[in-house]
Amino acid sequence: SNAEYGEGDNCCCCSASWCETVSMRSLIVVLAVLPYALVTITVLKPWLGSWRAAAPHALVGFSFLVLVLWSYFRCSMADPGFVTERIAQDAARLPRSQRTFCRMCDIWRPVRSHHCRSCKKCVVKMDHHCPFVTNCVGASNRRFFLQFLVYATLGLGWCLAVILVRTCTVALDMSNVNRPVPPEIVLGALIGGIMLIPLFLAIGCLFFYQCTIACANETTIEQNERERYDERRYRRKRARERQNKISGLARYDDDDDDDDDSTEEDPPPNYSIGWRRNLASIWTDSPLLWLLPLDDEGSSDSSWWTNGLERQNPIETV
Repeated sequence: SNAEYGEGDNCCCCSASWCETVSMRSLIVVLAVLPYALVTITVLKPWLGSWRAAAPHALVGFSFLVLVLWSYFRCSMADPGFVTERIAQDAARLPRSQRTFCRMCDIWRPVRSHHCRSCKKCVVKMDHHCPFVTNCVGASNRRFFLQFLVYATLGLGWCLAVILVRTCTVALDMSNVNRPVPPEIVLGALIGGIMLIPLFLAIGCLFFYQCTIACANETTIEQNERERYDERRYRRKRARERQNKISGLARYDDDDDDDDDSTEEDPPPNYSIGWRRNLASIWTDSPLLWLLPLDDEGSSDSSWWTNGLERQNPIETV
């Protein structure tokens, strides 16, 4: 049936009930609006004295807020790249090295596709299933996820910058005059210390990690597979060294170890084609459009897919 291939239902509610999806999205909206509102009302407006004076500065933060919510809902509601019936049929005609078989869905799929246990579907170039966006992050919506992290990091940075500049200004004014601490400084310190700094560090670290693997044309799943491969290789090397010590044989040198490892298990494939082309495969060829939450040509069509090296057009039906 079409449901097995990811068609015929709402992809944004694939893994959670309608109530859970609405609750999570409402929570994200609150977490996005609350820092901006608190900083603007409790710090920015009292600092500048009037809403008219604070409006230009507040507009900057409001722009980040709109971009955060826009990219979030684009990521949450978009098809992440579910393996549709057409993609499965096209993948079945690919060479064996460019396709894999999913026993759960009982279909052929392009290489780098994985089965999501939450969505119960296969996703092309799946990165991970994100409970916060209530959707998978895959080939079709990964750029929106990265944009969401960029805008969230910049927006939280703006909030912290307003609090920091205001605090430094008050500290300089009070250096020679014994004045009471303004209430907005106390509120700003509480907001920044309790909410903004932890969120900024968490989202900033996630953004740095996602950018690192995106520049290498890897996904979170592939990065974890590479780390497990390196760990298994290290354990095999240590096991051979202990065995050689026990048996009294000479140790292998490093080149011999590499050769033996390559015969035991093939390393994970390297899909990198240069950091700029890697990022272009997620967004578009023009870097000027990378931060705009817009679709590139054909991205809304669920029949396209990625074969592991570069984005390619769907195979023509024969």
